[in-house]
This record gives sequence, structure tokens and C-alpha cells, in this order.
Amino acid sequence: MCNHMNDTVNISNSGIPDPISPHEIEANIEQYTREGLTPLVLKLSATSQKLKELSSKPVTQSAPLLELNGTGIFRRGTVNMIQGRFGSHKSRLAELLASRMIMRPGCTNNFLGFKTPYQERFAVLFIDTERSVKEELPPVLQRIRKQAGYDPYNDPDGFYYTSLKDLDRKERLNAVREYLSYIRKQTSYHLCIFLDVLTDCARSFNDDSDALNLLDFLGKLTDEHNATVFTVVHENPSGVEAKARGHVGTEATNKASTVLSIGYDRTAEGKETDLIKIQFIKLRSAKRPTPMYLQFDAETASLREADPSLIISPDKADPLDELAEFLSVELKEPKNFSQLVAKSKNAKNTLRKRLEEFMQEEREVYGDEGEAYYLTTGNGPQNSKIYSLKPV
Repeated sequence: MCNHMNDTVNISNSGIPDPISPHEIEANIEQYTREGLTPLVLKLSATSQKLKELSSKPVTQSAPLLELNGTGIFRRGTVNMIQGRFGSHKSRLAELLASRMIMRPGCTNNFLGFKTPYQERFAVLFIDTERSVKEELPPVLQRIRKQAGYDPYNDPDGFYYTSLKDLDRKERLNAVREYLSYIRKQTSYHLCIFLDVLTDCARSFNDDSDALNLLDFLGKLTDEHNATVFTVVHENPSGVEAKARGHVGTEATNKASTVLSIGYDRTAEGKETDLIKIQFIKLRSAKRPTPMYLQFDAETASLREADPSLIISPDKADPLDELAEFLSVELKEPKNFSQLVAKSKNAKNTLRKRLEEFMQEEREVYGDEGEAYYLTTGNGPQNSKIYSLKPV
């Protein structure tokens, strides 16, 4: 094994170069290149060394950033998504979470039951892209302050905000990057970044390259800026089952650690109710909780937990929602109808009818990682019908 005693590259016993500063790389680039140690090799080798050290001992998971009824929902240093259709109150949910992160000590607001186990202060950067700076966004900022237990007209410590509405789309991602670097110098607190809405940060929400660049940027900033990211994304307006909008929405679903979907609940007949339903589409760190129900509070212009007497009982819930949960578990592998009947609590004819309705309405099934599937059928042995899930 080579040991460059007089060089700035230090080779460990594992043969992996020790981390080298960018300045050292630039100053000695010709030497490192001759030895095959390019900047990318050095960077990946440093990461490998770090992983070697971390994986050589038991790993203690940090506590969740926010938990609900004892279940960790959002973890530090992750990218997360709140999705919903127009008028679903997805932005109000983001506002409540922002308020929770800068909550004044002693504040008695419930925050829908979201709690943090940390005894520390957090900072919030709220970046809006849609609302008018003059009349629509100021009340939002006042509401965040008030819900957190502060004077609605004065900023508490650690609360930052801005708007991208007046910037050209092509400038927005760089603007966010530069502004984050500026805000990071203002506070040492863990930074909770809210982007409302995420798709407006890309030049085109339906461009693969833009989507990848945007999500890669968000993934990097969680490490570079000691931050957790909460994104708000529109769902497509069409279809019974909603999907996060465009390639940006799809990529955000793939990369996010937690995905919540919010929207008005429906009866078994498909009629919209006054109840607002939050579904935990994806939860990478724990088992997905059952849906939670909220109501809009006109007095506070915010959300509150629903009156239990108004929540639809399981026997009155949409049977196709229950079928979606059933299929997400049972169709890890394709099955024929008889195999599904054997696992279902429904009678044979009822299950057949609901499977047909499910496919006619083009309902979606969500996997463990929040990925969306359609239910499809094919021919099996002896002309049997085979059911399987096809990625959307």
C-alpha cells in the first residue's frame, strides 16, 4: 500500500483517502489527478470513510422532529410533502406546522396534536409563491405568529419569510439558494423551511430535468443548512384519486420521507362532507397512522380537530377506500380472484363488484413508500383473471 508521507493526501489503513478541504484539492489538483485522486474520487472516498466510521458501531436514531399520538411523523433533516387539491386547506396545515415549530414556551394551542420531544428553539423560513404580497400573504404571517402564541404584528425570534411571486421562474431556484445562505447566517437554530408551493420553484413542473434538479437541491440543503423541508404541492384536479401535480409532484413523492394528503372527506355515495381528512400516504420511519379528521374554524381562519360525533364510522366509510388499503397489502404479488376472496372480509359477489367499481373509477393504491399504482387485470392459467398493481 502506498503511503505518501509528505503529501497532503492521507491514506487510512482501509486505503481510503482522509477528507481533504476544497482549498487543498484546488492547490494540489495536478498531483491528485496524476494519482487518480480526482475531486470526485476524493469526495466519495471521504463519504465512504464517514460511513465506515458510522457503521462500525450501533446507530442511535434521533427523536422525530414532530410526532402525533406517539408516532414520529416528521424527522429532522428530511424533505416532506403536503399535497391537496384547490381549496383543501393544505396551506393552512403548513401554517399550523410552522406555528408549532416556533411556538412560544407556555403556549396552550393544541396544534392538531403535533408535538416535538425536543427542548430547543427552532427557526422557520416560510417561502410563498402564490399569494399577493400586499393583501394575501400578510394575514398568513399574522396567523402563524398568533397561533404560535405571539403578538400577530411582531416577529418572534427565529421567524423568517419571503415571497417568490414577483420573480421569474428561471430565477427562483437560485434565489432560494442564495436567500437560504443569507438566513442561515442569521440563526444557529435548526431551520424548518416551508415552500408553498413547491412546483412554482421549478421553471416547468412537467419537466423531468427541472424536477430532478429541484429535488436534488432540497435533499442537499437539509445537510448543508441543518434544515428540514416541508413542501406544499397541488394535486391534479381530475380523477377520483388525486396525485401530486406533474413530474415535480411525482419526484417529490419518491424523495419525501413523509407525504400527507389533505382534502374534504366523502360519504359512501361520493358526496363531499364538511370534514377535512388527512391521509398518511407515505411514512418512511414508522407504520402509517389511520387518517385524522379536521374542521375549518371560521373564527380563527385555521384548522381544528373534528368533533368526534361528526366522523364517519367505519361501517359508513367509503368501501373503495377500504379496498385500496386491502389491495396495498394483498397485491404485493399478483393474485387471482379466489386468492383475494380468501383474504377478504367481503362476500364473493361484493368483492367482485367493488373491484369492478375500483377499476372503473381509476382509483389508486398507495405502496409503503407512497408510490401510486392502478389496479389491472390479466389472463392467468385456465383463463383465470389475475389482479396486479401497475405503477401510475
